[in-house]
Amino acid sequence: MKPLFKHLALVALGCLAASWSARAEAPLDDLLPVRGLCIAAPNPRQVDAFVKFIQEELAPRSVNTLILRVDFNYQFTSRPELANASGLSLADVRKLVAVCRTNHIRLDPPDQPAGPPVMATLRRQTAPGVPGV
Repeated sequence: MKPLFKHLALVALGCLAASWSARAEAPLDDLLPVRGLCIAAPNPRQVDAFVKFIQEELAPRSVNTLILRVDFNYQFTSRPELANASGLSLADVRKLVAVCRTNHIRLDPPDQPAGPPVMATLRRQTAPGVPGV
């Protein structure tokens, strides 16, 4: 009985070791298809340091998704009431997009930004009593 148990245990361990070695040889994208970071957008003075962080820290670690929370830290031109004069400029955003594209990092906004509820509040304040606004 004991020799049979030993043989079964050795076979089971061999199968387990074979499956782990097969996983170790699998490409990283198969094991972890999304390797990301969610972080607040830098202020304009820190954009160059953030670009360096992406190049030297995120890219070598195979991060492939960056969720950048910009919120209202942007110099909006289409909605001046939402613009932040000390926020990111279009040139700053283009730097971030370029470094992410170069390093094959997908740059995403968050799924649930803080903007829509704030915008709804602004609409109510700017157009009181107007139905559907």
